[in-house]
Amino acid sequence: MCGDLNGEWSADMKSAKQCIVSKPNLAAFSFMLENGKCQGLPQQEKSKLQREEQRCTRKEMIPTKVSEIFRQHQESRVQPEQRHLIEEHQGKLCFSKQLVRLCSNSYPKQVRSKQVDFTCISGPRAEVIKHRVNGGDLVEELEWSSTDFTKIVHEPRQC
Repeated sequence: MCGDLNGEWSADMKSAKQCIVSKPNLAAFSFMLENGKCQGLPQQEKSKLQREEQRCTRKEMIPTKVSEIFRQHQESRVQPEQRHLIEEHQGKLCFSKQLVRLCSNSYPKQVRSKQVDFTCISGPRAEVIKHRVNGGDLVEELEWSSTDFTKIVHEPRQC
């Protein structure tokens, strides 16, 4: 079990009742059916789960004025018409060396086939570049990097 994959470890394991539990196996046990077909929970684990669900700790999001301002800012940001593409290839993150046109808030009216060069990077540097690309940045260093593979992509002519 991997939790909720939101980057925070504080409330990753939740029971079927959405209570935060101390161990992954308790979260898994809470989803087991006790219907005669399944073996059911071991008694010791059942007791632990019942104790934790009785005090049921839940993560609660309390919006503030800042979170509302941040949400409005995010929604009002214009999505770039062009950005680098990201693909995973042979265990590495690969980025298009050129910007590719995307239709972020509409559908393409026409598309064309375009040959795009990709460069592949691994490790912490790949994550840094991924964040920059996801932020809409033009990452000029990609243009000068070596080409690892070329791919035909369908690029909108017009959105």
